[in-house]
Amino acid sequence: MVEMARGFKMGTIKYVGETQFQPGEWIGVALDTPTGKHNGTVKDVVYFKCKPKHGVFVRSDKIIKAPDMSMSPKTTTKSARQSPTPPPRRTSHPGGSGSSSRLRTGGGMKSKVSGSSLKK
Repeated sequence: MVEMARGFKMGTIKYVGETQFQPGEWIGVALDTPTGKHNGTVKDVVYFKCKPKHGVFVRSDKIIKAPDMSMSPKTTTKSARQSPTPPPRRTSHPGGSGSSSRLRTGGGMKSKVSGSSLKK
C-alpha cells in the first residue's frame, strides 16, 4: 500500500535503491491502476518495468503493508478471531535485492506502498 497525497493506492514494489534523479533510497512501485507517473523509466533510465502511468517512486516512509484480505470475517474461526494480529513489518533490502511486495497507495505524488516482491 502506498500513501499518496490523495489517498492510498495498491501496487507491487519493483525497485529499492539509489536513483539518478534524486539522492537517497527510493522505492519503485507498479500501481494496480493507471494513476502513476511513468512506466518504471525516469529520464531515460529503466529502473523497473510496468504499464504506462502505473509507476511511481516514493520514500520508504510512504510504504505500508496492505492488510491480508484473504480471510473474511464470515469464514474466520473463533480461535482465529481471538488471535492477536502481529504488527506490520517494514522490509529493507540494501542494494535493491529481494522479493516483491503487494502495496496499497494513495493518489498524487506522495505515496505509501506495501507488497510482497522487491527487485532491482
